[in-house]
Amino acid sequence: MIKLATNADMTRFKAGGYLWVGAANSVKFYETQTVTDTSKYQNLHMRQQIFQIASVDTAGRNVTIDKPLEYDLPLNSTSDGSAAIGGTVYPSRVTPLKVVQGVGIEDLTITQELDGMPKNGGGTYSASPADAKFNYGNIAPEYEMHGIVLKWAANVWVRRVGTQMTGSHAVVTESAKNIQVQESSFDGSWNKGKGGNGYFRGSRVWDSLYAHNTSRNLRHFTFQWSASDNVAIGNDFDSDLNVHGGWERRNLFENNTVRVPYEHASKNCSANCGEEGGGAPDDSTWWPIWWAAGPKAAKWSGSSGPQNVFYNNAMSKQTTQGGAYQPYYADRQRVYQMGSSSTNPSQFQHLALGGSTILDWAGQETADYTGSGVHAGVTDSSGSLFLKGQGSGGDTTAPSDPGNLRSTGTTSSTVSLAWDASTDNVEVTGYDVYRGSTLVDTVTGTSFTDTGRASATGYTYTVKARDAAGNTSGASNAVTATTQPGSGGNTVDVSTAAQLKSALANAQPGQTIRLAAGEYHGDFLIQRPGTSSQPITLTGPSTAVLVNDGPSGTAPSCPAPTGGWDSGYGLWLYGSPYWKLTGFTVKDSKKGIVLDNFHHVTIDGVYVHHTDEEGVHFRKSSADGVIQNSRISHAGLVQPGYGEGVYLGSANSNWGCHGNSSGVDRSDRVKVLNNEFGPGIAAEHIDIKEGTADGVVRGNTFNGTGISGQNSGDSWVDAKGVGYLIENNTGTFASPGTFANGYETHNPSTTPSFDNGCGNVWRGNTSNLGGVGKYAIYVSSTSKCAAKPNVVHASNTVSNAVTGLTNIKVTP
Repeated sequence: MIKLATNADMTRFKAGGYLWVGAANSVKFYETQTVTDTSKYQNLHMRQQIFQIASVDTAGRNVTIDKPLEYDLPLNSTSDGSAAIGGTVYPSRVTPLKVVQGVGIEDLTITQELDGMPKNGGGTYSASPADAKFNYGNIAPEYEMHGIVLKWAANVWVRRVGTQMTGSHAVVTESAKNIQVQESSFDGSWNKGKGGNGYFRGSRVWDSLYAHNTSRNLRHFTFQWSASDNVAIGNDFDSDLNVHGGWERRNLFENNTVRVPYEHASKNCSANCGEEGGGAPDDSTWWPIWWAAGPKAAKWSGSSGPQNVFYNNAMSKQTTQGGAYQPYYADRQRVYQMGSSSTNPSQFQHLALGGSTILDWAGQETADYTGSGVHAGVTDSSGSLFLKGQGSGGDTTAPSDPGNLRSTGTTSSTVSLAWDASTDNVEVTGYDVYRGSTLVDTVTGTSFTDTGRASATGYTYTVKARDAAGNTSGASNAVTATTQPGSGGNTVDVSTAAQLKSALANAQPGQTIRLAAGEYHGDFLIQRPGTSSQPITLTGPSTAVLVNDGPSGTAPSCPAPTGGWDSGYGLWLYGSPYWKLTGFTVKDSKKGIVLDNFHHVTIDGVYVHHTDEEGVHFRKSSADGVIQNSRISHAGLVQPGYGEGVYLGSANSNWGCHGNSSGVDRSDRVKVLNNEFGPGIAAEHIDIKEGTADGVVRGNTFNGTGISGQNSGDSWVDAKGVGYLIENNTGTFASPGTFANGYETHNPSTTPSFDNGCGNVWRGNTSNLGGVGKYAIYVSSTSKCAAKPNVVHASNTVSNAVTGLTNIKVTP
């Protein structure tokens, strides 16, 4: 019963009508949630709900509602003894509602086209759904249009509806009661970023049911902003179950499948990035549950409230790019009540670790909060807290065990399985496939292919069946299958980072590893040798992109593959010869491609760009290699002085680490042919280091825009090696950048001694110095090269030079 103020118009309150009830926020209420930043204190009725009016006592000015209040309803914001918020006393409020009710939306599909639509400020959009996948920003903010909005609604339903690429939320409630969203499919949004876009969103929703829906490529599924007494059951999500905004309570999540990929993270964003409260993206990756911590209150929000219940969900998180999914809250018979006291689950308790309130859920999703804000003292074997058969206690019968598990075929990297179907008293909904004790995947059919396996290796599998109530069968018979040997020139197709790592680790002479289009995040290391007659090939289209998000861990004193250390290299070839790298792209890594003691490698048609340091490095006597028909740009984004395009050998100061040939890095006889360099290469496009010899630089194009001048990086090519042929290249320079000469020689002294910077030949090169560079070819010393002079032929040409072609005598 709620007693109304003396000035309330009692004629507006009718039995059977609807009533919005909002409790005034108070200082003590905020403090209960551990929100201590008083700048966040606002009067926006964090505790609110819609009720139906059961009866009205006009004379006594009392209204009886259809269910008990779940929160205190003070007269105003100081009634509980709190100080006024900002010097103002705010009242609690009730409002009779005229709601939309009895409306159903069924059997339709909604989509929002973006490609070709006009942009604010001019032009049109060119976008496809692939651009929005794993992109948690706003691609087209002016088109933030929701699919379905249920606002000030009651007894309304959505059934068998599909959305494909809405402008923002697929379906959203804003103050609604007794809603049903069932058997629908929601896929994708153009805007999933700043301001809170792209959800499957239950906001200010009460006493509602979300059942047997499928959600793909959205930011979150939410019960938020005081949502309570809702049930999400039997849904299939690839995003997190999210309670945030303030005082969400008594919501039940059960029998849902939640598989959250590694890429589901706010940091994966192209534009207009951030969160609903206006904060910036963080470095975390979303897990299957999100719980709002009070200390992270943004603007108007607080912490999640008590008794948000998670039960019998199949939740898992992919913790690495392309890796296996890790079970999450795996005890499916345990009732996890979040935000609840360990002694009384209806009483609120903020999540804590070590007795201290957590400041943020992000980064602490896997901590054990049992007894510290999570009540986990109850188990239930019925399979459902929501669906109860009359007097039966629900479905407790497990499916029969899958039978006759067998291998139906193997390749060098795959194992195919099949089994006989299980039976159940209601329905079998899926099969869990295990490799050893690892859950590999959950499928609905009776066959499965496990990919990315090592060659000539045995793997043991079992399968379990499960039903809609969460009952799981016993394991099938175990079957062991051995992958085929990986030699003989076979092809291994890979499409995930895990498959790529496995293929590289088990590569055999003559084998081709073929990358599918897509991004591969990880530290990719090659240590398996090919042979001169059977080199190993790693190939893929330019849309197959390797990215290393490192470095991380403690680096050894000299770079070498070390447990616990990620070098940050996009692709690292270490200690084995005879490989071919063709077609694919490496980007967004500390270094692009690094070869250490890895001779006879051909790099053909690759694209390396946006690296912190150098693009491609032949190091530690990686001799007799070729890089050709490739493109390198935007190197040295973090370390401009070390942002070379191609780096041949090592500075003598680094021979202590990389001088593996009698104390010298002899990365000799490397050919750099027909490549495109620049723009945005911050150091030399090609840096030929002292101690190397007899290479060829031919047919390349150099775009010097962006050369930084740092660490003497002020030319296209710096030749400190001996006996290089540099011919038929074309170089240009235009601002911005610091540019001294097109080609330079230098003569560092080394131990042992070499004719460093001598005996090199230039012919047929075309140089446009942009009115900035002095010489096309500048030879720093003739006296040091008397025994092996550098030669500049007359076939070289120059334009827009400050001084001329060269500072030495030209040879006909």
